[in-house]
Amino acid sequence: MEFPANNHQSFFANPLRRAALNGIIYQQQIILAFQKLRENRIEPILIKGFSTERFYPASQKRKTADIDLCVPPEDYKKSQIIINELGFPPEMIDLHKSLRHLDKLPWDDLLKNSQLTLLHNVQIRVLRPEDGLRVTCIHWLNDGGADKEKLWDIYYLVANRPPDFDWKRCLNSNGRKRRQWILCAIAAAHHYLNLSVDETPFADEIETVLPDWFIPSLEKEWADQVKLIRLENFFQSRDWKSLRSQLKKRFSPNPIAASIATEAAFDNSSRLPFQIADFILRFIVHFGRNTSAVLKSIRTKPQNSQHSLFLF
Repeated sequence: MEFPANNHQSFFANPLRRAALNGIIYQQQIILAFQKLRENRIEPILIKGFSTERFYPASQKRKTADIDLCVPPEDYKKSQIIINELGFPPEMIDLHKSLRHLDKLPWDDLLKNSQLTLLHNVQIRVLRPEDGLRVTCIHWLNDGGADKEKLWDIYYLVANRPPDFDWKRCLNSNGRKRRQWILCAIAAAHHYLNLSVDETPFADEIETVLPDWFIPSLEKEWADQVKLIRLENFFQSRDWKSLRSQLKKRFSPNPIAASIATEAAFDNSSRLPFQIADFILRFIVHFGRNTSAVLKSIRTKPQNSQHSLFLF
């Protein structure tokens, strides 16, 4: 492709051109990650992103961010080294040890039932549609439903499901509690995006499945301009104002995310005990992750700095 002379910046200023270029780069990074892992006899599974975008209509493009790759638990550390050697930005690939907390089925089951799809003539392994919808629902809830746009993932995974879609595998393979979680995520797409569920086995449940606190929690999260970001980023940049807003947000955990983190049922009981438990769990997890970043910041900060640092 030839660019207009002395006009490269204006060429890429076009949002459609920029989005197309980013999409090409994103796809090439997926292919490269798969190739390098396979060279080391590791077979990954791609979740979200391209695996979900396949169900979107051609007229509507899905926004992409990072690349979520799942690998066998025994190959996780080796996979980390391989991915790091690719030289991608650290936030580009989110590497999962199996499906972590996103699913309860064994890795071998998920791998056996996975499928291959072509991306630029390269075979990319993805979850079968039933597993893909289940994991997408749990992932969205795990983030507290913070990204309203990602409801379209659930919408199109349901609306454009294959004719032989196995609802029993999708809904029942992770237990009754998670079945309710999945139905709540689908009910949110039904409520906000008018997703049709007429030809599903849960059509009679969809209007009553959401607990009273669910919709208010979603809309409060969507109205909040502060989105959760890893705290170590702020210790490195010393953006203390943003750090304070992040800490304030963590003192009142999202009820949906807190319920997922504590494996709580989506019923009408108070969410406060689960929010408290989630707060404690996050403190424990983030303490270890952020300690080194805090110490580094303390060693390099000016002597007259009066900032106090929290560790979660």
